[in-house]
Amino acid sequence: MKPNEAGVKAYFTEDGSLPGPTNPKSKPYDAPLVFTAAVSLRVQCFDAAGKPVGGEFLNSFVHMPIQMTIEGADEKFDSLGRSRGRTFKAYREQVVVKFSTPTGEKLRYRTTPPEAQPPTPDLEYTGPITIDHGTSFWVGKGKDGYQLITGVGDDGFTPNLLTDPGVEVSVSHTSAGDKKFITDGYVDPGSHWNGVGQPAWVQFKLPNAKKINKLAVFCWWGDGRAYRYHVETSMTGKDGEWQPVVDMKQNAKPGDGGYVHEFSPVECRFIRISMLGNTTNDHNHLNEVRAFTAEQ
Repeated sequence: MKPNEAGVKAYFTEDGSLPGPTNPKSKPYDAPLVFTAAVSLRVQCFDAAGKPVGGEFLNSFVHMPIQMTIEGADEKFDSLGRSRGRTFKAYREQVVVKFSTPTGEKLRYRTTPPEAQPPTPDLEYTGPITIDHGTSFWVGKGKDGYQLITGVGDDGFTPNLLTDPGVEVSVSHTSAGDKKFITDGYVDPGSHWNGVGQPAWVQFKLPNAKKINKLAVFCWWGDGRAYRYHVETSMTGKDGEWQPVVDMKQNAKPGDGGYVHEFSPVECRFIRISMLGNTTNDHNHLNEVRAFTAEQ
């Protein structure tokens, strides 16, 4: 560390207390510091009269003898920058967790608390661990307890299958808007797809077959109009192999707040919405469509 102004001296503490010449725990900085354990470093400059100059420098250095990497999860932080854990989207079926040390030492781990009853032994870490649900980890090296205690969990939300990047969206035609708005995750009346007239349809192809039991359909709203449509599902997407799941062909209910449909679980890879205009005109606005799996 080096003061930016002449004639001042830097004082530091390693225990989080206020630095300065009046604090017996504070030391003047004379040479580079070496830490072998976690430390909360506070540094402040003082002039010859002992008056503080400028602001404090604060930093925490944490000893992490075990590193952790995750494929498919994001670390979340609160407003103060503290970790809130690593979460993965619920539509992901698997997440890969890896542990390592800079020196390649052998590691042991457990996914139940050490004090759990009945007691369970530690497991030897031999390579990446694949999980499909929220999991806590206690990881240690040698006989010195657990140097890493952390958790990986799903985000707690029921997944909208149609925001999966692997979903393919096709439409009969476009008169206004863009089909990307149908699965962008947002319900905005100004951002929609519209196919005027008949036939007008939107089809979704999932990356893998899923068992669904709920759909939410958001059409344009604002003047009390009601939209009419019907929904079918299929495993193949071929003619003659579609199963009806929603019938709104005679709908007279305004679409404020969207239409939510629940039905018996049906396994499918294709979802098709056939639009039939609305009670005001033959426009077929779709702001957003969401599909939910019965398996979650």
